[in-house]
Amino acid sequence: GSNFKNIHLTNSCTSALEISALLMNLKKGDEVIVPSFSFVTTGSSFARTGCKLRYCDIEKKNLMPNFNQIKRCVNKNTKAIVILHYQGYSVDYLDKLKLYCKRNKIFLVEDSAQGFGSYFKNKPLGSFGDFACFSFHETKNLHSGVGGMLVINNKKFITKSHFVFDK
Repeated sequence: GSNFKNIHLTNSCTSALEISALLMNLKKGDEVIVPSFSFVTTGSSFARTGCKLRYCDIEKKNLMPNFNQIKRCVNKNTKAIVILHYQGYSVDYLDKLKLYCKRNKIFLVEDSAQGFGSYFKNKPLGSFGDFACFSFHETKNLHSGVGGMLVINNKKFITKSHFVFDK
């Protein structure tokens, strides 16, 4: 089981992504790195805050960026990196990316729309980032017709998240 401790149910993965952007307090001048291949809301959810998106090239073999490509996109304005678990598969450096983000004070967001029930090194996808966003759309592996979930792994955002959800 996943045993996620701090979750909020949403109407979609898009809403979960948008709320994570709000909780991080992104603003103009901040940058968020996103994979160049994904559903449009992987980027637009963050762009709504006025921050700049920095698209990271992907590898032909797995349609995801490699670790060095992500590091090349990072600069002093980078506030978050969004990593996509494409069709339930994670990148093979997820643990290294988590450590890199922590060392560089960059938030890690897992777009795990299709990742529910998938694992990386025996840990569930959605347990690595500061935030993880899931979809329960009818086309996903766990579905409710429409629906989503925001997982908050960074304890500093738990209280703030209740202000968003408990209104």
